[in-house]
This record gives sequence, C-alpha cells and structure tokens, in this order.
Amino acid sequence: MEAVLFGVKNQPDTNRALTMLSDAKTLYRFVDLKSTTSSVAAALSTMTKSFTLPILADEGVMYIGLESIRRHCGR
Repeated sequence: MEAVLFGVKNQPDTNRALTMLSDAKTLYRFVDLKSTTSSVAAALSTMTKSFTLPILADEGVMYIGLESIRRHCGR
C-alpha cells in the first residue's frame, strides 16, 4: 500500500519530505492541502492533535513533521 504525504506545495518542509521519500524510493501519493487553513488541514489537525505539517500516513501510522518523516525514511 502506498504512503500518503499531506502538505502544502512549495512549503520548504513539504519539499524536503517529498525529496526524502523519493530518495528512499518509497511509493507515495502527495495530497496538496493548498493552505494550512483548508478544511482538509483542519481535519488532519483534529485527527493528529497537531498543526505541524507535513504529515505522512504509512501503514496505519501517522508521522507528524519533517523529523518524524526523516526517522521513518531512515535518514
């Protein structure tokens, strides 16, 4: 199953996460939230109890923020 990365296109941390996932050859889909105040971003913050982006969902686990995603990718 592919991972899903939620973030805002062209935001520095989102761009870094996209690069890490590509470099790790991780199969993923990117969902552009368009804005940190979008309805999808609000729903994610409710589910994760965090306003930090990006968020990676992989195999039922949510990785919140760049450092968490970096650890998941093994970098």
